[in-house]
Amino acid sequence: DGSRETGVSSTDLYPVQTLDDLEFFPGDFVTEKNSPPDVYGVIECVDHAERTARVQWFKVHPENPSLPNPIEKTDFSVYDLRDHPDFHFKSGCLIIHISPDTNPDLNTLTAGQVLSAGPDGRILVMWVNGEKTECWPQELFVVKLHDDDGFSFENEEYDEEEDDDDAPLAVDDELSEDWMSITSPESS
Repeated sequence: DGSRETGVSSTDLYPVQTLDDLEFFPGDFVTEKNSPPDVYGVIECVDHAERTARVQWFKVHPENPSLPNPIEKTDFSVYDLRDHPDFHFKSGCLIIHISPDTNPDLNTLTAGQVLSAGPDGRILVMWVNGEKTECWPQELFVVKLHDDDGFSFENEEYDEEEDDDDAPLAVDDELSEDWMSITSPESS
């Protein structure tokens, strides 16, 4: 529900192992299915049992795309929401500031790390110089450090009998007798 607790023992916490496409958390950026591209929402709180979420909706204006205007707060069924296609800000991800003209104070701050994405629609960033500021998602670009195509050797089916390319060369005792060392004239 977006509330925070302190002093909770780590043994009382359980990791979330399986999430489906309908699991949202406060600070997640979403769009409504079939919504216009200039409207997006931020999850404020979620009722996982009822599968509903309170969403703060924003509209981006072409005159000033980096300063969205809040539209309304509504309770929405998670079945009518989807993850925002561009705004995937999670704690720890690396970002680049892509619109330095919108906030002159941030002109020297170009790279940083997301500390949190709040339900107010802003992202708290710690920049490389240690300074912390809040930015709108339109001002930031997430740097992906790994390939997200899902490829993994663990997922590959591997048949050792069919793949002889990686097999060690066979040692033939008759051939090994034909090998001899050649020394350079300098070493003799």
